[in-house]
Formats: sequence, structure tokens, C-alpha cells
Amino acid sequence: MTGDPADRAAADFFWDRVVNHHSYVTGGHCDHEHFGPPDQLNDRLSDDTTETCNVYNMLKLTRHIFGWRPESRVADFYERALLNHIRSSQHPDGRVIYNLTLRQGGTKSYQLKYDWFTCCMGTGMENHVRTRMASTFTTPTVSG
Repeated sequence: MTGDPADRAAADFFWDRVVNHHSYVTGGHCDHEHFGPPDQLNDRLSDDTTETCNVYNMLKLTRHIFGWRPESRVADFYERALLNHIRSSQHPDGRVIYNLTLRQGGTKSYQLKYDWFTCCMGTGMENHVRTRMASTFTTPTVSG
């Protein structure tokens, strides 16, 4: 974004670490808002697994990474996180989920519209609108 190669290297490194060492099959990551040890996800399944705002921020970073190197693995992560986490974290009546549980037997716990206030009920409300608008990567058109 700034053109500084060091910034791009840091973004690439961070994206690789989160996607390949801290993400679940859904594209979500974290447990109780912490990454924990890399590559050790099987013991980190709880009612507070995969924070929605975290996933949304990774989607924003993934769009930049894809712009720099349009690889299928980058698009695959974006699709996984968008469809399996962001889209599944909103109830049709507008309520949202702060943490999407991955615990066996876990159930979705939607926040109440007027009684809870987390980032998902505040600034995170853009998650669902913006990701719907940007759910496909744009590619240049070639006129012939």
C-alpha cells in the first residue's frame, strides 16, 4: 500500500503465519482472542473460537495480498473465511456473532441487538455489507 518493500514483506509474513499456522478449516482463527502456539489447533476449540472482526481484518489483508500475487491459495483462503465465517456469523434478523464456536456440539450464540455491545455490534457491522460487495476479486477486462 505504501510501496515500502519492508511493509509488504511484513504483511506477507503475517498473512502466511495466520493462514497457514493459526487458521481453522473455516478460515477463522484464534481462541479467546489469542493465537496460541502455531500448528496446535486441535486443543483450542471452545465457545470462543474464531473472532469475527479478526477474520474480517484478515479478509481485508487478503485482498491486498491477492493484488500483489493473484494465487489460487490466496483466493481459496478468502473464499473459505468469507463463506464459512463471515456469512455464517449473521442471523437473518440482523443479529451477529462475536465468536463463532468450533467446539464439538457448540451452538451459535447471536448477540442481542440492543443489550450487547462488542466490536461486531459496533464497527464490525461493516463486515457483512462490505464483504458482500467485495466477495469476488476483480480482474482487469481485456477488450479485443
